[in-house]
Amino acid sequence: MLKEFVGARKEIKKKHPKKLYCFWGEEDFFKTSLVNEVKKVAKDYNFSHFSSDLKISQIQEIIYEEDFFNQKRLAILSDFDKVDKKDKIIRIFREKIPEDVIICIISDKEIKKIDDVENAFVLQCKKIKPYDTNSLSRFISSVVKGTGYEIDQKAIEFLIYICGNNLSFIVNELKKVFSVEPKGFKITVTDLKKLVYIKPQDNIFQLTDLIVEGSEVKCLNLIEDFEITGQSPIGIVHYLYGSFKTLCIILDMSKNNFELKEISSYTKVPFFVLKNLQKDAKKLGLKKLLSFFKELCEIDLKQKSSDVNGFTLLKRFVIRACRSQK
Repeated sequence: MLKEFVGARKEIKKKHPKKLYCFWGEEDFFKTSLVNEVKKVAKDYNFSHFSSDLKISQIQEIIYEEDFFNQKRLAILSDFDKVDKKDKIIRIFREKIPEDVIICIISDKEIKKIDDVENAFVLQCKKIKPYDTNSLSRFISSVVKGTGYEIDQKAIEFLIYICGNNLSFIVNELKKVFSVEPKGFKITVTDLKKLVYIKPQDNIFQLTDLIVEGSEVKCLNLIEDFEITGQSPIGIVHYLYGSFKTLCIILDMSKNNFELKEISSYTKVPFFVLKNLQKDAKKLGLKKLLSFFKELCEIDLKQKSSDVNGFTLLKRFVIRACRSQK
């Protein structure tokens, strides 16, 4: 998809713009970015923005009525798949789009017969799959390229680990670095950790790793951080349960000779992270993982049925879990 996106940007920047652009699909970042490129090309045009409440009369006004001042017009039509009578609107576009008008359509779903419009450019904006780390790596490199910054491979992997395939999130986190560091700066994992928003789930992955290592003190320190920052012990238990469940699935699929790509696709775990989790799963073993499940279920029940301190129960759990590794 990245190749098609880059090709679309080049197409939009050509000397003579198309009469109609249509960007449809599930990846909002690509759609928004391409619409912004159209706006740049049409910076001297009068600009109108319509949403799903678009009326045929509004389109007729843009297409058929001559502008008194002979000004060029750009009409952006958002949520076009939700517009009433869109088939009639497409017929109007097929009949005539004046030379001084550009129509830009944004849609989640494919628009039928839009390809029949003369001088139209249509692109399906697909999401990059969460496990397609090669495409995500190329995307991050393309964002950094030309900004005057550099980024090392470990930092790219860390961004994918934190942001997944949320392209807008990736770009926003990179912009944080751009805003505080001088040009010529090479971005590392350490730099990202200072600025990137870490989701609670990611701290749970860290807690899981520490349990596997048997790092009792570090586990207790992390749980104290959870408590200080006001996180819910019930939520932590649920995330921790889910983390061990993922390890259990990885262990089972590995034993049944599934390839890493298949395991990555099923679990939605990035490929480069999966290898380490596979080692963790083998180190713990099925018997120990099942005992963790049982104890976490008991903790969850106690938290919901009594006034016991959830963080105290969590600390007791990680102490026992870490010591079982020795």
